[in-house]
Amino acid sequence: HRRRHVTPRRARLVALLVSAAVVAGACSAAPAAAPPPGTGGTVAGTSMLDATPGTASPDPRASYAPTTLDPTAALEAASGSCPAAAGVAASGVAPAPAPMASPVQATTTVPGTTTTIPTPTTALADLLADPRVAGDTVSVSVYADGIGEIIVHNPDTRLRPASNQKLITAMGALALLGPDERLHTDVVAAGPIVDGVLHGDLVLVAGGDPTLLRVGAPHSIDALAEQVRAAGITAVDGRLIVDADRYDDQIANAGWPNDWLRNIGPLSALVLDRNMYRNDAAFLADPALANGEVLRVGLAFRGVPVSGPTERGDVDEGVRVARLSSPTINDLVVQTLFRSDNLYAELLVKEIGHRATGEPGTTASGLARIRQLLTGLCVPVTSTDVDGSGLSYDNARSAREFQALLRAARVSPWGSLLWNDLPVAGTMGAFIGRLDGPLTTGRVRAKGGSLAVARTLSGYATTLGGRQLTFSVLINGGITTETEHAIDDFVTRLVQLRL
Repeated sequence: HRRRHVTPRRARLVALLVSAAVVAGACSAAPAAAPPPGTGGTVAGTSMLDATPGTASPDPRASYAPTTLDPTAALEAASGSCPAAAGVAASGVAPAPAPMASPVQATTTVPGTTTTIPTPTTALADLLADPRVAGDTVSVSVYADGIGEIIVHNPDTRLRPASNQKLITAMGALALLGPDERLHTDVVAAGPIVDGVLHGDLVLVAGGDPTLLRVGAPHSIDALAEQVRAAGITAVDGRLIVDADRYDDQIANAGWPNDWLRNIGPLSALVLDRNMYRNDAAFLADPALANGEVLRVGLAFRGVPVSGPTERGDVDEGVRVARLSSPTINDLVVQTLFRSDNLYAELLVKEIGHRATGEPGTTASGLARIRQLLTGLCVPVTSTDVDGSGLSYDNARSAREFQALLRAARVSPWGSLLWNDLPVAGTMGAFIGRLDGPLTTGRVRAKGGSLAVARTLSGYATTLGGRQLTFSVLINGGITTETEHAIDDFVTRLVQLRL
């Protein structure tokens, strides 16, 4: 059984050069880049506020039916030569007019009262005048299909996106890994099996599955031990080898807060119980090796002793005797977005890096490949990406870039998947208790983000009149719990726009 084939470095270099040339040619007539972004403000802090998801992972989409996205009006102003806009260009949609400058405020009469209907101008003014965002740095971009960019405020100022960064990870995972792919954890017998005895090493090959548990479930390391015993192995006279070199050994990323272990376990290609069941020094030094010991215990419980030690290694030859497969990549993306799952996001980025290079996947190589994808959408990418989850304080992206990328995603082959994978206002996941009023329930699909210094929300909204909006609101500064409420009130005004 040949487990891995690594592409030669020269071939990979040629492939990357060819890919870069194709992207450059395809986007040669793309719109000019936006003005240089601002510095992003002077915010600081050390505490992450995103909740840590639990180990249970039911499908959070069970409470609503998927929507079939009609993307034909998504990028009216895009260049016809841009691959992402090809479908729109073919549909004959007319170019968008210039953004609204000073819309006239409209009113409607309700019996006994006069209710003011917000306009783009008043919606933005209300947000900026809200005392809950006083002194904060605000970046806003709102685009209306058929009209253009109707609301802007510091649209190119790059701020900390918090978990809005997971939108970028989701795009990369759906486009580059494929929605139906799975991650596999294998056990390989590296030697002959005679009368039940494996004369050689037993190799646990990590595949980056973030959903594995230790015991007590069909999708656990205990179940792998059961498969090994069912394959007829009753003893191992060699070592237990943990092959976790699918990813690098970097357990954390730059810019993570000092208390990052409250929000995510140490990163590794072999994850059990989210790598949060231990945090001692030995575990943090090599989580994969420590997790390998759990398989040894499971084998011993089933009467399969392993005579040699548990070691890290890389064995290319052998016969697979056990396998567990993760949920699909799309299911992992759903969890990443609905539950703001930091671990899933980080391992998906490393998996992208592994598949792009044929080497151990790194956060840097995964992000580089995602940026190449985003460039192919013909959206000027001026952001700074450091991780896949948004935990890092070193990430920086503007509202306009989020808005443009979300519009480009709608006309991509995977755009309908991203649309259906996003949390929906007033339903489950990250929107429980948010935007659940009668005006917004079911009308907003978006990803929120929370850091001690940031509150963010980016996604799609449908006005009461049926107009599709793509929006991004990023706020950095002296964040309080009320900042999120101010964003929600702004989005509610967007839904009420009469466009």
